[in-house]
Amino acid sequence: MNFRELEVFRIIAEYKSFTLASEQLYISQPSLSKTIKKLEEKLNAELFDRSNRSLQLTDEGKLLYNKTLIILREVKDLEGKLQNNEGQISGLLRIGIPQILGSFFFPKISKYFKDHYPHVEIVISEEGSLLTEKRVHKGELDAAIAVLPIHNEQLQEQVISDEPFVACLPYNHSLINEKTIQMKQLQDETWIMFDRSFALRKLLEESCYKSNFRPNTLYSTTQWDLLLSLVEAGLGITVIPKPVALKWHGSFIIRDLSDSYISWRVGLITNKKRHQSHALKALVRSIHELY
Repeated sequence: MNFRELEVFRIIAEYKSFTLASEQLYISQPSLSKTIKKLEEKLNAELFDRSNRSLQLTDEGKLLYNKTLIILREVKDLEGKLQNNEGQISGLLRIGIPQILGSFFFPKISKYFKDHYPHVEIVISEEGSLLTEKRVHKGELDAAIAVLPIHNEQLQEQVISDEPFVACLPYNHSLINEKTIQMKQLQDETWIMFDRSFALRKLLEESCYKSNFRPNTLYSTTQWDLLLSLVEAGLGITVIPKPVALKWHGSFIIRDLSDSYISWRVGLITNKKRHQSHALKALVRSIHELY
């Protein structure tokens, strides 16, 4: 027994005629008769008294009709609640956010999302992009803000930002008078970089290799403010995304890179092979509206 059979039965019972029911449902009379016959066989009960000119319900038919009204009403009510559920979205979202990305993008995203979906709880996991990517793949996180591109066919990305990298040098550096800098000019420098769990580290090292040198990395850190403090103290140079450099009001100089465009592409990543809850769909939609 299915909802279609019950709806057909209801219409026939109310019109007391296969002919009128056929016109109402735009289904041929033989098809309606076949549907009712199958229903009677499933229930092992005769539903209509066919001895009179107009169809009459049997006792079993009356019982089924009353139950059918309740069932179909409940189904319609459920459909309405599901359709209107977006305004009452609730639940839990587990989001991975590398520290450097969290401070730049998440406050704006979170404010917009909470204004529209106040009943969703967000649990934040702070790890590097490479680790969060793996956890989204495994289903341990619903989504993550990460450095793009990702190299996993199971994951999908939604771009949030695309910014260039710049060189950050101490104020006493020999290149202070240069308006722009080439990557090769930095090959003999002492480098300060993010930890290897950061996708930024991988992007930067690949850019150095393209310029035919391996950076001499003396310090590695997971803290962007510590990284820039070390540059400020004259302990080395770094190359980082321009928004990060501009956010730090310290005593160092910022120079554009003239021969190498390293793109800091940031986006939301989700697992396209896993079910997306209403809350996750709302987050994806919110980011699309914002960016």
